[in-house]
Amino acid sequence: DFLSESDPFVSVKHGEQKYVTKVISNNKNPVWNETARFDIEDNEVEVAIFDGDYFKMKDLIKKTTIKLDVVEMEQIKEFKVPLPGKDSTLFLTIKRTKEPEYVVYKPENEHHRSFEDLRGDY
Repeated sequence: DFLSESDPFVSVKHGEQKYVTKVISNNKNPVWNETARFDIEDNEVEVAIFDGDYFKMKDLIKKTTIKLDVVEMEQIKEFKVPLPGKDSTLFLTIKRTKEPEYVVYKPENEHHRSFEDLRGDY
């Protein structure tokens, strides 16, 4: 948004299943703490972070694919997804169980810069 801070949200897609977090308005350092559960369809999870905007189309900040074969059953694994801009990171925790669970969040951490300077040509 030109007049405000970022309005980020995350989309997590696994096969035909999709989960979208809530938009956190006017926040360059959001924390989602949301859980999405998927039935295993394939070996990948697609994660995309957007800057939502009520007046125009959403802006893609970053899209990446995470391979699930690196997460063993009953193991919790944290992934760090680098974002455009210096020291900007999205943290994603994945836990595989008989009922798979993926938790999307961005913890507040002074070592990781906020979402400022994320807009531009991606």
